Amino acid sequence: CVIAGVVIAILRRGDWRIGAVLIGFIGGWLPWAQYLNRTTFTFYCIVILPWIILAICYVADAIRSRASTLAWRLTFISTLAVIALVSAFFYPIWTAMPVPYDFWLSHMWFDSWI
Repeated sequence: CVIAGVVIAILRRGDWRIGAVLIGFIGGWLPWAQYLNRTTFTFYCIVILPWIILAICYVADAIRSRASTLAWRLTFISTLAVIALVSAFFYPIWTAMPVPYDFWLSHMWFDSWI
């Protein structure tokens, strides 16, 4: 979603700074795109983390500057709630807790994750 917001910002505003962020993100992600059918480990994403953080901050600021205070707060709280729920859902898998097979399988949303 953030990358879509960045692309929209580039097209609407023509801001070269956010374009540089997009190029940095693509430059870090593109080498891994050829391996989408293989298992890759998330720690390799550390190279694109700064670009993702910059993109999130840029899009969040764009939303904040256009929205009312109430709408911004609701959006922010809703986003944090979704992040917390997804984190709680995946926590047992991320921490390698022993779980039943059906529980584990319910977390494997894509065939490439198995």
